Amino acid sequence: MKGFPLLCLPNVALQEVLSTMNPLELVFLSKASLKAKRVAKFFSKQKPISQYSIILDFENPSLQIDGTTTKCLYDISNLKYMEGYLNNDDEYYVKYSKNRITALMEFARYVIEVFGWPVRQVQLNFGKFRNKNNSITDFLKIHVKSTDFCILDGDIIADRYASYFFKNVQVTVGIVLLSKMSANFRLILPQHIHYLDIQESDYITYDQINNFNFDVLKLCKTKITNQELNLFFKNWMASKSHINLRSFLISIENLEAFDTIADLPDVIKGDPKTVRILHREQVVGGCDIKRNDGTVATLYTKSGEDGNVDLILIVH
Repeated sequence: MKGFPLLCLPNVALQEVLSTMNPLELVFLSKASLKAKRVAKFFSKQKPISQYSIILDFENPSLQIDGTTTKCLYDISNLKYMEGYLNNDDEYYVKYSKNRITALMEFARYVIEVFGWPVRQVQLNFGKFRNKNNSITDFLKIHVKSTDFCILDGDIIADRYASYFFKNVQVTVGIVLLSKMSANFRLILPQHIHYLDIQESDYITYDQINNFNFDVLKLCKTKITNQELNLFFKNWMASKSHINLRSFLISIENLEAFDTIADLPDVIKGDPKTVRILHREQVVGGCDIKRNDGTVATLYTKSGEDGNVDLILIVH
């Protein structure tokens, strides 16, 4: 790739050529020489190049670049024979490295520095490369600063890793927390996010969810009691909490628990023979409740994963 005659083209013609390249081709071009790097950095501010974003996956070490019409994946493998374009696909490149996390951070640092593309999502499994957890967080703090979404997973008790992550990485839109925490773990989250999904939420107390104020809230495997959930919905109806709530899902013991939870003022029961479409969800039966400002919500149940029952609130 040495030389790149196209770099000698006039700016307008060069911009047209660069705009036809996929994101990986642009990155590899920028690595050809210092001049190529300067050219790539200059044109990274122009559309469509400026519209790209990044997904960083530290669980299966890779960096995905999303363009306006294409997605490119830079995958880090510990198998040397895999290195190169996969199946001659110029949108999927595999890089061999013995230290996959370090290689990913080095590539991500370069891409962010040269092109300035925002990191839209970070995925991290605390149990997979546990000796790298804090160094990954330190890298994100320095080079990424903020991300729209994060997905945190792992089969270990991840109290200290999760606390360190949320203390140092700014998440602006949503969090999916799949990792396990100890029973006495206190989750401290940014209040400005809109979406929170906790799959292992047995450590979440009623007092804590009562202080949440997210648009979308999902809690699975919880120990919140039926009586506490009843009070949760009464507070919503009285505008005492969760004013911004648009959707709420929580796992409950069984269908019989619904009667206790839904023992609320002025409940309007839904017709069990009528299917309603709310937020693209099919709703059968359930009941409607009203907030004191006139806002209406539907409360209903459906079968969840692993044979659980999900209680769902959808605000109209």
